[in-house]
Amino acid sequence: MAKKTPTRRGKGDPAQFREDAVKLALAPGASVADVADRLGISDKSLYGWIRIASTGRGAGAYAIQEENAALKAEVKRLRQERVRRRD
Repeated sequence: MAKKTPTRRGKGDPAQFREDAVKLALAPGASVADVADRLGISDKSLYGWIRIASTGRGAGAYAIQEENAALKAEVKRLRQERVRRRD
């Protein structure tokens, strides 16, 4: 049975998607640009994920990235709400 390629569609685990994408990109004979194109992501993102994975922090680092993004979005939303209430 052929190995299933991770996909961006659906409600899968984003950290698991990143981890699988890094594994595909680091496979012998694989090209980061080709893997990124096949997965529908930028090669710059994939290179960043490879860099994070190479530090040994792995999924924990991805979880922190996701939490930071969520917190930044919440701060932005609260700032916009505060501006609307001032007006």
